[in-house]
Amino acid sequence: MRIVLTGDVLFDTGQADLRPAARQSLRTIAEILRRTPYVVNVVGHTDNVPMSSPRYPSNWELSTARACQVARFLIDEMGLPGDRFFVSGHSYFQPVKPNDTASNRAANRRVEIIITKDRPRGLSFAQQSSPAAALP
Repeated sequence: MRIVLTGDVLFDTGQADLRPAARQSLRTIAEILRRTPYVVNVVGHTDNVPMSSPRYPSNWELSTARACQVARFLIDEMGLPGDRFFVSGHSYFQPVKPNDTASNRAANRRVEIIITKDRPRGLSFAQQSSPAAALP
């Protein structure tokens, strides 16, 4: 199952703090997630407008911060188990539409909540509990 939340509903432009209305939508989603035992992948995406601020030097940081804020809300405020969550940011590299108009760029600014039975490929429990073990 894939739930797509548009970035403009969740966040102000160039920010990763959840808007109040976003919290209500996430509360509804949390109730759905609470009824399943599945893995929750939270994936942030941006448009291709360059991002450069002290807090978010690029769209990589912004997309990841937005995904983290959604996951943290679901875990910290809604009480969902954190061990079910994976978070990633994809910057502007996985658009759903060409970044050639304002409405298309708006569609590309999104957070996806992807619910799967399996953990992401290539990630073992050993890597999860000891990230340093995977380093050369």
